[in-house]
Amino acid sequence: MLQTFRWLLITVSLLASTAGLASESAEVNLEYVAQRALDRARAPFHSPRADLPRVLRQDHLDYDKYREIRSFSIPAICIRNPCG
Repeated sequence: MLQTFRWLLITVSLLASTAGLASESAEVNLEYVAQRALDRARAPFHSPRADLPRVLRQDHLDYDKYREIRSFSIPAICIRNPCG
């Protein structure tokens, strides 16, 4: 049940991300790029490090904890629960 829920969550998030990418389309030329650069330069800086969960922040994550991180593998899910 949990594996099915994870697979469903991954599928929905991938579909949502591709739908979001398709919604913004524009002709990319020098004026467009220059305008985007100006807009980003005017906006205040937002550090992506502030969005990290506490577990992954540098003050909490040491060498041993970093080595315990395991990647999430899609083929491993499909072996346990056939996807097709």
